[in-house]
Amino acid sequence: MDHGEIADLEDRISEHPALMAGDQELFWIEGHRTETDFPRSASIDRLFENQAAHRPEAIALEHQVTRWTYQELNQRSNRIAHHLRQAGTQPDSLVGICMERSAHLIAGMLAILKAGSAYVPIDPAYPAERRSLMLEGVPLILTTKKLARDFEFVNGASRVICVDDESVLQASDENLPSLSNGESLAYVIYTSGSTGKPKGVEVMHRGVIRLVCNTNFLTIEESDVVAQTLNVCFDASVQEIWGALLNGARLVILEKETILSPPRLQQELELRGITILTLARAHFNLMARKAPGAFAKLKYVVFGGEAADPRCVAAVLKHGPPKHLLNAYGPTEASVAATCMEIRDVPAGAISIPIGRPISNTAIYLLDDRRNRVPVGAVGEIYIGGPGVARGYLGAPQLTAERFIADPFSNESGARLYKTGDLARWLPDGTIDLIGRIDTQVKIRGFRVEPNEIEAVLKEHPAADDAVVVVRQNELGDKRLVAYTAGDRSRLSVPELRDLLKAKLPDYMLPAAIVVLEKFPLNANGKIDRPALPEPVASRGEREFVGPRDMLEAQLAAIWESALGMEPIGVTDDFFEIGGDSLVAMHIFMELERTLGKNLPLATLFPLPTIEKLAAALHQQGWKPNWSPIVAIQSRGSRPPFFCVHGGFGSVLFYGQLARCLGAEQPLYGLQAEGLDGGPIKHTSIHAMAAHYIEEMRKVQQRGPYLFGGYSFGGVVAFEIAHQLRAAGEEVALVVLFDTFDPRNRVRRYSLAERIRLRLQAREHLSRAEKLRYLVQCAWGKVGDTLAKRDEDAENVIDKTRQLNSGAASTPPRALHVVQTANKRALSAYKLNPYPGRVTLFRAKDPNDGYEYAADNGWSALAKGGIEILNIPGEHQEIFAQPNVRELA
Repeated sequence: MDHGEIADLEDRISEHPALMAGDQELFWIEGHRTETDFPRSASIDRLFENQAAHRPEAIALEHQVTRWTYQELNQRSNRIAHHLRQAGTQPDSLVGICMERSAHLIAGMLAILKAGSAYVPIDPAYPAERRSLMLEGVPLILTTKKLARDFEFVNGASRVICVDDESVLQASDENLPSLSNGESLAYVIYTSGSTGKPKGVEVMHRGVIRLVCNTNFLTIEESDVVAQTLNVCFDASVQEIWGALLNGARLVILEKETILSPPRLQQELELRGITILTLARAHFNLMARKAPGAFAKLKYVVFGGEAADPRCVAAVLKHGPPKHLLNAYGPTEASVAATCMEIRDVPAGAISIPIGRPISNTAIYLLDDRRNRVPVGAVGEIYIGGPGVARGYLGAPQLTAERFIADPFSNESGARLYKTGDLARWLPDGTIDLIGRIDTQVKIRGFRVEPNEIEAVLKEHPAADDAVVVVRQNELGDKRLVAYTAGDRSRLSVPELRDLLKAKLPDYMLPAAIVVLEKFPLNANGKIDRPALPEPVASRGEREFVGPRDMLEAQLAAIWESALGMEPIGVTDDFFEIGGDSLVAMHIFMELERTLGKNLPLATLFPLPTIEKLAAALHQQGWKPNWSPIVAIQSRGSRPPFFCVHGGFGSVLFYGQLARCLGAEQPLYGLQAEGLDGGPIKHTSIHAMAAHYIEEMRKVQQRGPYLFGGYSFGGVVAFEIAHQLRAAGEEVALVVLFDTFDPRNRVRRYSLAERIRLRLQAREHLSRAEKLRYLVQCAWGKVGDTLAKRDEDAENVIDKTRQLNSGAASTPPRALHVVQTANKRALSAYKLNPYPGRVTLFRAKDPNDGYEYAADNGWSALAKGGIEILNIPGEHQEIFAQPNVRELA
């Protein structure tokens, strides 16, 4: 049928009475194109430099305690870029970047672009073989000293440059002459490949700029605060990072643990003032189930990566949606996003959410297998055109020619279309409904996965005759990969197969379950009958199945089976061996809190990875860990350790909240008081305690510079530690006093009425019932002051305090009383002497213990090197509680 016959058919169809009242022009959609002005000839680095020149003092980047202005980020990236130029980078050359989540990672990416090169992001967690594949032909690798040893496998093919090397830090911080334009290569991001080898997608500067500058779906302003939640190896992170930095907004990097925990993420969004958030569909669904109202104060929430779940979207709309809730679609080859749908409602009974219309400077066509346009309602393959189309696949000209074709609908010279392999149909309103894939490709947690690549690795096992990977959904609606291998079952070990996959594939491609069969079921045509493949069961290798033996184990087994989407799970099955990951762990632990009232950290699964071990720990009421004065609250991390001295009750458990807020890169050690375990107290003076704690600190860090602090009473001990370290010739880099004050420096005592009035003023946001509860707590405090004077009632007072102070929750009341009494005596006998160095005071904003103190808590006269005072919301006992501890961190 030629074009004339098609036009005649269109005319006759459009005259049909049933269509006369409709929107006739949409019946046959020519393909949508949108055009807006954007700086298509500019480069990402030059646009960033314009922002740095325009607002040098504005905050560009936040991560934990790091806050860089646009000028600081520009200068830091310039130093790295100058070093890269000296190392011989060339326009369009590739530089691998492998760094942990940090501000330095963003500076490194920007530096590579400033040097005229393209960055290749590599997750440090990737197996060595995959990193090696990604670094083929990459002459330079940008990393840190901590990770440099991981690239010894490169065998000299690539030169490793560390951003924290002295030669880099001393390089020039001036802007470099730009070597890039809109057609230059910006980055290469790898996606899963159907041939068993990952594909590197080459994306140009103009593709990114058209995505974030003067676009019609997402308006980012200088006042916006953009969350950075996604792995930089996932292309949607491009929208977060450059969307913020090319528009003068603030980029806030959030920790993985925070992102995976709905309550913590909700708190962080509020604390940081986030206005724009992008989530992979799996994380969006998790938030919708556990904290559907978390987005109510946001300007934009963008989710995508896979087909949206109407139930989860409806939950968010019901409980308080953001100003704009966007469902985005786009493959890596189209520079992140190609279409977008703003969602305002979900029709009852909806089974899908449309992916919307093309975003600015993007063309969308739905074509049949002869590349003719399809009518409304008919299924066609999505083809994408416009300046967002990538250059092609790195080192794969044949594959590039197959997937990137000449655009027959464009008058622009050299215009191309990307053949996505995604099936969709036009809806009557001109939006697009995504149907599925032509091939077997799937998306898992936002990452594109070719099951063929996983199958190819499984077939490498000498006993495997064949392999197939399918996608199944668990009860939570999350997609999970299940691998089936056929062959000699006596030689096919599931742990061996999992180790084989781990050695070659990133975590997001690892199957949740591996099933070993003697042979695959076949259909009448002799092909593998996928529907007939058995449901996965928990793999336990050579171990026998051990079922639950009591009610607690049965409850845990039910929770695990629901979250992992497999059954039965035995009590000796290892969580990680049966496909568990951090997202599943979050489901499990939130359910544990809901059903059993047990609030446990995710890290519990590392020492207790089986139901048997977890149940045993939960059963033990009197279990005690080995006691030591120094507690490794967070032992890992690349930064210098921070030591925290206990408060008056002697415990350090409350510092756990602070450690989590500071992130995985900040080691934090607590120094707890003698006597908490019921043993004797040998060091009874402040001087003796300080000397004892210095010995413990040196077990972790032999020499300075030291960073340490203390809470309340512990601040006085920290002050003495600083004296003793300086006297010993050690460098003291940081002394922190967490709301520490000397009773001898009180200004006046508040009356009970004043105290309650001031406290309620600080809690105007509370409801009437909550205020009433708070008044009862205040009254208890008054009664407690009286009872504390009577030794026979001391344990009752301590027991009440124990309920309010989570830091003391595992210590016997009598031990707490003994420790507190000893610390009071030590404080009353100690004379504070001026310290020549500088101290930092974190001061509670609300009244403390019924007394008014000076604005500096009396420390200015004692800190001769100066004092920095930072006010933290809450009372003395609340600064380490949520959400105040976030601001403290």
